[in-house]
Amino acid sequence: APTPSATAAAAAAVAPQGDVEQPTWMDHAGITACTLCEAEFTTIRRKHHCRCCGCVVCGACSAQSLPVPGVSKDRVRTCTECSKHLVADPSRTNCVLRSIHNLTTDATTAVGQSVACRAIADEAASESMQLEERPVVERALNALLPFTRGVQVDIQRQAVYALANLAVSPKYRAAAMEAGAVPILVDLLAAQDDSLRLQACRAVASLMGEEAARAVLVDMRGVTTIVNQLPLEGEEGQAIMMTIVEALAQAGPQYRLMLREHHGIFTMAALISTKNTQILEKVTNVLALMVSEHQSRRPIYESGAVVSCFAIAVKHGGKIRQNSLKIVSTVCSDSLVAQTISERDVCYLIPLIDEHSNVQSLHAVTSTFASLSAADERFARTLAVAGVIPKLLTILGKSGPEGWSAVRTDALNFLYNACMIDVVRDALVEHSGIGVLANIASSPQSHMSETEVCLSLLSMLSTVSDRARQALFDIGGTSMLLETIKPSDAGGGGKQPPRGGGIPGFSHEEQMMLENSTKVGPALQVLASMCEDQPVWDVLSDARSEMAVVKHMTSSDPSIALAALRCMVALGRSSDRRSRDFLLRTDVLPGLVGHLGNRETLPAEMAAEIIAVLCTERRCRDELVKQDSVRRLLRMLSTSRNEDLRAKASVAIGGIATDERFWGVISESNGIAMLVEILFSPQSDPTVRLGVCSAIGNLVQDRNHAMSFQRAGGAHALTSVVSGDDRDSGAAAAAALANLTMAVDAHNVQVDETCVRRMVQMLAETRATDAMHAISALCDSPPTRERFIANGVEQALVHASKSHPDPQARQRAGKVLVKVLEKGEGGHQRIVALGGVSMLLGMSTTGGAEDRESALEQLEQISSTSQGLDSLQGQERDLLHVLVQVMQSNQPQVRLRGFKVLVNLTRDERLAPFAVGAGAVATALQHHDRRQSAELEAVIMCLANLSWLDELHELIVQCGFTAQLVSLLSSPRTEVQAAAAAVVADLSSRRELCPHLAEAGALAPVVALLGRGNGQLVERGTKALSSLVAIPSVAKELQSSGRLEALVPLMSSGSATIQLNAALALGTVVSHVGERGRFLRNGAVERLAVMLTAGTLRHDGILYALGELSEDAAVCGALASPHSPWREARGWLVARVQAGNSDLDLRRRCAFIMRRMAHGRPVEVKHSMLRDGAMSAAMGLLQHEEDTTLCADLSFILYDLGSSPQGLEQVCTQGVVSTLVRLAGHSHEPTRACAVRLCGLVLARGGAEWVIASGGADIVRTIGMMAATLHAQDPASVTRSHQAALALSPLPPGAGAPP
Repeated sequence: APTPSATAAAAAAVAPQGDVEQPTWMDHAGITACTLCEAEFTTIRRKHHCRCCGCVVCGACSAQSLPVPGVSKDRVRTCTECSKHLVADPSRTNCVLRSIHNLTTDATTAVGQSVACRAIADEAASESMQLEERPVVERALNALLPFTRGVQVDIQRQAVYALANLAVSPKYRAAAMEAGAVPILVDLLAAQDDSLRLQACRAVASLMGEEAARAVLVDMRGVTTIVNQLPLEGEEGQAIMMTIVEALAQAGPQYRLMLREHHGIFTMAALISTKNTQILEKVTNVLALMVSEHQSRRPIYESGAVVSCFAIAVKHGGKIRQNSLKIVSTVCSDSLVAQTISERDVCYLIPLIDEHSNVQSLHAVTSTFASLSAADERFARTLAVAGVIPKLLTILGKSGPEGWSAVRTDALNFLYNACMIDVVRDALVEHSGIGVLANIASSPQSHMSETEVCLSLLSMLSTVSDRARQALFDIGGTSMLLETIKPSDAGGGGKQPPRGGGIPGFSHEEQMMLENSTKVGPALQVLASMCEDQPVWDVLSDARSEMAVVKHMTSSDPSIALAALRCMVALGRSSDRRSRDFLLRTDVLPGLVGHLGNRETLPAEMAAEIIAVLCTERRCRDELVKQDSVRRLLRMLSTSRNEDLRAKASVAIGGIATDERFWGVISESNGIAMLVEILFSPQSDPTVRLGVCSAIGNLVQDRNHAMSFQRAGGAHALTSVVSGDDRDSGAAAAAALANLTMAVDAHNVQVDETCVRRMVQMLAETRATDAMHAISALCDSPPTRERFIANGVEQALVHASKSHPDPQARQRAGKVLVKVLEKGEGGHQRIVALGGVSMLLGMSTTGGAEDRESALEQLEQISSTSQGLDSLQGQERDLLHVLVQVMQSNQPQVRLRGFKVLVNLTRDERLAPFAVGAGAVATALQHHDRRQSAELEAVIMCLANLSWLDELHELIVQCGFTAQLVSLLSSPRTEVQAAAAAVVADLSSRRELCPHLAEAGALAPVVALLGRGNGQLVERGTKALSSLVAIPSVAKELQSSGRLEALVPLMSSGSATIQLNAALALGTVVSHVGERGRFLRNGAVERLAVMLTAGTLRHDGILYALGELSEDAAVCGALASPHSPWREARGWLVARVQAGNSDLDLRRRCAFIMRRMAHGRPVEVKHSMLRDGAMSAAMGLLQHEEDTTLCADLSFILYDLGSSPQGLEQVCTQGVVSTLVRLAGHSHEPTRACAVRLCGLVLARGGAEWVIASGGADIVRTIGMMAATLHAQDPASVTRSHQAALALSPLPPGAGAPP
């Protein structure tokens, strides 16, 4: 072991120098073997310390002496391990073994531990040779791990930095994972310290290539931590974390699913707005990976990332643009998402379509355009307006590198999706797009799919656009099309190779079939469209191609045959006679007729259309007979579900029906269908049509026959006859149509506008009743009814009801008018406008029960609006006369309608007096059925409307309806109860009629109304009660019933009216039955005090109640309380009495209450009033007040308060005495007496000089005379007066001296 002097020298040699880590010598006491070679120490093999790392080694392992940078410049003993790196790099100051030893010994300070961790971090970052051996790395990791948590943050930062460097390096990564560094690093992802978190992120990012590390990250919920922490980080942290997210996304779908479930998409979408291109590239890369999965597309769109990608695709280039375009194109392939994209965002991509150098980006742009145009035409319209069509045509007109064909396909798909939009069509024509499409379709080098799309585009464009057809014709498109449809030889000997070369793996026949399917069919469609308005026949003839079309008509390919038939239809529509002659050729017509039996709908429809055009030609009819095609047409008409096919077949049958040879065939077929077609045919004889209509009119009265007839189009046939010129057959058809409509329901019968107008015209003709019958039945359908009304059926019916020569027709017209209008909204208004009220009045009294009820229903609707009531002005007497008759009817429904009309009439104040005066109300009161609740409800509603009339109140009493009215107060129906309460409340306002209500027992139900939650009922109940209790017997009955308390809660109601009526009722009850103390105890008096100071209530009822209650001394004592609300109430009374602008009655009531409080009450009450200034207010008001009643009350207040001890002190002042002297000359006698008496009290206290000095000499003489008079009458009064004067405290010396 070293000597003490040697140890001191060694310690000096390893003294700290700057920030270089200093070795800590290992304690040699317990070490028995060399730490390097593990040889045991003996007396000969002694222990030595390495001056570089501080380890205990033997002499053999420390034979070298070298300078240690940062520790010793002199040569000192070093172990063999340290010697290696000291020799290799003499300037390196770090020593891994030293750092490991410093971290594992307790003697190292915190600074030393931090420096040791940093040294290992530096060596790991530089991949030092000191860490080449695996045991050293493992020792370093084991030394570092304890310092990654639970230590000072400075030490922890250095330890985590070192651990991160070890994990980042591929050399040490496996050792770091085996040592358990991954869980520690994942846990540090949520650290609050930025440095710790960033180093952990850096390390975890480097480990994401390892499945084990990813598993630990998932198990420890590290994905959630990263997603939550990502938006909060700075740019450096976000970049590192996005590296982790990117690695996870690339690792497999299970990790992408985890990112999606943890809302990682939304977090990354928020980072798209970053200006850091590194972060943006990683974000777009991850989203581009995830968008390939269908489940991620909707979240990516909802996060707003797609909208941002539109903008950044233009702003950035390279990988960011590529990823953004992939996201956009993939998400937009979902049509539901695409429909929500903004056109403004799509326009961002337009400049990119000119960058042909990047085929991949160009493909993404064109793919996006194609998807958006398929989802919503607004995108195609916007792009076309923005000038995209010429750019796409440029792409289609050139070839490019690999992938260019996909771009062309997307461009064609966009045009295919958008070609039906007018802006796109115009742009294609203006920019020679028709020629571009034609060139692609005719080019042998074009792919078969491109050819098919181009021909389909040309077909659609030529179908809807005249300009497109003209443009195609101008560039020679007809020849191209004819060249395309020429059949190729598919036989054995003369085989021709398919255009565009052969397809590997397909036989010649298969290739020809595929070519026909993709080229010939669309080409024929284009040719058929051009045949409609272009002089194509000459081209067909010159090219000898018309037979090619005929040959394709029999093709086994349905689409080709259909397209050829369409060409035939176009030729049939042509006005060129040569086209018709061509169709009538013996080698063409049989094929056309044969298609009538085609099972497919469209070929049969087209064949029927051609036959309908040609059937006027005998050659066509001969061919139809030859092929027995009439049955096919009839079968088509009766069984086909295609309306177009049925229509064309019916036209064909109509054409051939002029030929007698077909009658036998038709009669053997479905007879009803034949009758329908005969009615449709304009060539049918009018006499035949009349007989057929008569037969049908009888036939359709049976529902089964009617349904068969309807299914065969019978209603349309009948309407066509009605619309014809023959009046007799038209009338018969109208009658048959009415029977049919009633049998099959009006909703199933459709009539055209001409038929509607014709039937309206028939109302003025002789057989108008048939038309009325049909109109009445057809108007059960609302759409049909509106059409009749629009064509003037109302005016026509009104005119017929007044002026038709047939009485039956006149009566029928009124009934039909009511039926027509009562089915629709606002029909009653139209009746009024047409002047039909008088007609309704006549129906109400002379018609049957159903007609009367219908007319009264219309009158009810008319009278339900203010406009309708205005229209009844001038007819009210007739109407009320009718109602009097109706309300006496023995038919309940008619009677009820009359009551309802009366209810509506009584709502108008102008008509209400007429209702009472004409006896209608009396009739309602006397003739209603009490067992019918609806009638009783109508009567009470009528009374409620009229309750403001005094005549009604007397009428109710006269008719003995009072008891029934009172009983309705207990009705279970709230509306009835409210109406009865309204009538009772108004009736009770007539004091002379209140006894009738009392006799009918109104008190109990009225009191019951007070407990209802309905505010309207409570208001009306309190109003009635306040009037009823004015009768003493009713007030006593209320007392005996124990319901006095019911008034108290009403004074806390939210309704001011209820509060005031309750206060008025309370005052009235108290005046009759007393019970004042009771209302003080239950809080009623206090509530009145609160109400008194409320600024929103009227005060007369409140003051009346308080005036009645203030007779009780306890009530006055409460009013004198210094607490709230009594104090405020007293102040309010004083203020109102003193206010000169107050209502006189209000001031009287307030003074009356104050008088009762002041008179004969305890001294405390008077003192409270004095404090509130009541005496001063009374004195001041008396000086200029002349009202007798008010002056009397004020005088009593002044004397009662001034004679109290405290009041007398206030009286005995100079100002008050002067005022009293002036009041002694007041015009009101009680006021003069009050002033003289108070002056007498002043004299009694020794203030005679003061009274005289104030001009009160007359008062002194008056008081002397009063004393002389009292002495003469009552000698003992002198003694009593003397004693009373002595009881008064005298004035202070000099107080009574003249001022």
